[in-house]
Amino acid sequence: MERVTDLKPRVRPMDAPCSQCGAFGLVEHQEELNILCTVCPAVLTPDEYLAHRDRVMPTLAALALRISAAQQTAA
Repeated sequence: MERVTDLKPRVRPMDAPCSQCGAFGLVEHQEELNILCTVCPAVLTPDEYLAHRDRVMPTLAALALRISAAQQTAA
């Protein structure tokens, strides 16, 4: 596709960290069926990613809110 249209395939960073290495390196390539980690060799299906995201993101969001609140009260 790139040679014919001169378009680069789109890469979308995912919100959740990798389920194997913990890095925020998960990406979804337009031409790939799975979600890949750019840091380790992890490969997740879309369903695996959604289940993982649903498990970890509430905890990460709560942590981010606590950090933000602590920074605001310290200022």
